[in-house]
Amino acid sequence: MSFKNIEFILSHQAANVKREYCCDQCLDWWSEGVTKPKIYPIQPEFFLHEVKNFPEVELSFEMIYNSIISLQDWCFSSTLANKEKAKVIKKYLQAIGFSSKFIPKLSEDLVAGKEASASLAFPSILRNFRKVMLR
Repeated sequence: MSFKNIEFILSHQAANVKREYCCDQCLDWWSEGVTKPKIYPIQPEFFLHEVKNFPEVELSFEMIYNSIISLQDWCFSSTLANKEKAKVIKKYLQAIGFSSKFIPKLSEDLVAGKEASASLAFPSILRNFRKVMLR
């Protein structure tokens, strides 16, 4: 999001913008085309190749958690070499908005056959978001 967008959103005139004048083609979070999937719509195996069109999704703890479990299942069942799995894991985690500082360790653990939830790189917020009722 650009600084101009932020300045406009925070301005007084933004409160008076009618819906019909808003841009549905933009990539900002308020775009009408944003979906709220339970799992990221692009499956891990598609990250073996360059992905050019990423879907507009609302990030949620549930979506990120479910997507990581799906990634884990793919990783454990895939017959790819570990180096290729690691590349897919990195691209997939980046696509779902996972913190870049945790990607190398979680990737290493998944490739080694360790469950994501047992990894030190699996954030505690993802372990507990349901208990504390976060979306």
